[in-house]
Amino acid sequence: MTEQKVSWTSEMIVERLEEAVKTLARLPPVKRPRLTQSRYEILRSAAERFGAAVGNPDYFERCDPDEILRRTPPSIEKIKEMDEALAWLMLIPDVQDRTIVWWRAEGRKWKEIKHRMALSRQQAWTRWAAAVLTIANKLNGATQQQSARAAKRARRQTSKAITLDVR
Repeated sequence: MTEQKVSWTSEMIVERLEEAVKTLARLPPVKRPRLTQSRYEILRSAAERFGAAVGNPDYFERCDPDEILRRTPPSIEKIKEMDEALAWLMLIPDVQDRTIVWWRAEGRKWKEIKHRMALSRQQAWTRWAAAVLTIANKLNGATQQQSARAAKRARRQTSKAITLDVR
């Protein structure tokens, strides 16, 4: 079989990053070993039991295993795609831009991103669009100089729509 080289677009990259977030959420939790175990059961007050029940209903009481709904783990292909997409984030030189791209893939709103990053919504969107274009250019084999030009062009075109989802 011959492999065809994929020409990556911004939409494809955004879609793959969103899938990576969903795949990461479906992975089973990491169980850490407990350092100590108490021989005696700790008695909790009613207020503590209520507080725990609000955050996690089966924290103090063991549920029947049949009643617990478990997520199905992702397939091996999905995990490989997730690893590949997470490696793409390292292609973005600025850490703040990586964070913006990841938060958008998680589905965070622009309002939250702009407050956390101390940017205007337009600046946050521009940096996100430039970072996604940087990933696309590097995956498509563009040189570093061409990637820098494309990022500058994206930052200049803030008033024009770049066919990406702006929520």
